[in-house]
Amino acid sequence: MNPKVVDGFKKIYTDMAKTDALDARVIADCLRFGLVRPTPPPDMRYAPRYHLVANLTREKNRP
Repeated sequence: MNPKVVDGFKKIYTDMAKTDALDARVIADCLRFGLVRPTPPPDMRYAPRYHLVANLTREKNRP
């Protein structure tokens, strides 16, 4: 889920406290009103490049 969408939706609830249970309710309302679109699947054309970059990063960060 896009945090910016949820944060914008949460501004509707001005008198609501900041607790995990109430945050979950806001996220559920956001989903219920259909404001969140599904994430598109990754483009597999970039999978080999992602694998290469991940390996290079892991090797550079190795102690």
